[in-house]
Amino acid sequence: MFFDGLGIGEAFESSFPPAAIRVDAEWAEALLPPRSPVVHKGNVGRVLCIGGQRGMGGAVILCGQAALRMGAGLVALLTDGSNLTAALSRQPELMTREWDLSQDAPILTEILAC
Repeated sequence: MFFDGLGIGEAFESSFPPAAIRVDAEWAEALLPPRSPVVHKGNVGRVLCIGGQRGMGGAVILCGQAALRMGAGLVALLTDGSNLTAALSRQPELMTREWDLSQDAPILTEILAC
């Protein structure tokens, strides 16, 4: 635990237990097994981010970026076609698929079967 107070650290800590802990790179690395240098992206976790109506792709793009940063191997976005250029310009390693509301379940079944 990390606390930087006003000189009341010990008394404060004993009266108010922490509700969260500080996470740093070393702590996170200790939890994860080492990744082989020759592993394929399809073998280290897959994430499918669905969202983003026409012109509103910010949240789904950020979702994809976060999944990549956290170590997911294959991250796919299923979003409106108007968001694809922005997604690939910002994060080219994202897998992208266009989706409109008329497609409904068939495209989800296809993607989730992979």
